[in-house]
Amino acid sequence: MILSDENNYVAEQIRKSGYPLEVEISDILERHDWEVLPSIFYFDHDDSEFKETDILAYKVVARALKGSPNYPYSITIGLLAECKRREDVALVFFPRPRKPTDLDYGGVGLAAVDSFQVAKISSFKALSLQFPRSLGFDLEPKAFVAAPTARELWGAHQLPNLVEARDFQCLSLPEKSLSFDLAQLPKHKGAFKRNDVRKDIHNALNGLAKGVHDRLVKEAVMQQMLLESALDDEVVREQPHLRQFNLFYGLPALVFDGKLKSWKHGVVADEVEILYEATLRSGKYNENRLVNVVTQQHFETWLERLESNATALVEKIVRERSKLDAQVELLLNNRIRPPKTYGIS
Repeated sequence: MILSDENNYVAEQIRKSGYPLEVEISDILERHDWEVLPSIFYFDHDDSEFKETDILAYKVVARALKGSPNYPYSITIGLLAECKRREDVALVFFPRPRKPTDLDYGGVGLAAVDSFQVAKISSFKALSLQFPRSLGFDLEPKAFVAAPTARELWGAHQLPNLVEARDFQCLSLPEKSLSFDLAQLPKHKGAFKRNDVRKDIHNALNGLAKGVHDRLVKEAVMQQMLLESALDDEVVREQPHLRQFNLFYGLPALVFDGKLKSWKHGVVADEVEILYEATLRSGKYNENRLVNVVTQQHFETWLERLESNATALVEKIVRERSKLDAQVELLLNNRIRPPKTYGIS
């Protein structure tokens, strides 16, 4: 085999993999000013091992700059993405109408963590108060406020009508799917390892749900450290920008370079976007998570809409910031100050 033939052969093998799709999606994100981190690992508690996610991307949609209308609130969107390419099969989902209450259930619809949740949970842990273990974020016990104040604190997505799943159109589609299947396309008849391909897609969807869980834990730990500085008057006097309260929202997406279809009442239709609910039930996980499945051709349009929704969310938070200001007042007026330590002369 001459060198040019060898390179063509290698190029063809790469094209059949999902890696070129990862590069393309990363390029789109970077053009839209997202910070892109490829090949990020999360810890899968079911298998007790680290697993890889194709892309983690961040966009700070509102920085906590002194004088800005959203100050002291910093608002960040995180996107966890898996990229899959299949020429030989159609990925078929079975959407069903969502119940009216489904959009209001933040545990499914919105992956979120913020400084107020962190202050509440870490204070509860330090004071040995009871709270749902699933909301613990693996935070170290630290009493930011006393028990009565901790009970009064709310997270931004727990405050009525402030931040909701419906603020993101991709999470508020009228239908969602709980299952999927595969169908071989006519022009690719031949050997087809259906179970292997289905397992690969299933693992990707569930892996995104687990990866978002892992990301919320990491964000919560970081916010706990930042909150110590934000509530320290001496630190803030020297570095005023550290008085900020962070709001983080994470979304998982499977980007599919292939045929995406839906089955409704026996009728098959082409789709560019599907909402799938991943269900994690094991000794280590007990949660549901909505995952967006988006075609490669539709991804940039989907991203632009997400960014538009994020901008509108910032405007909404600014309009109704009194709800968050009340949380800040609770923290600042009732914080537990650490005892002063003095050196020995």
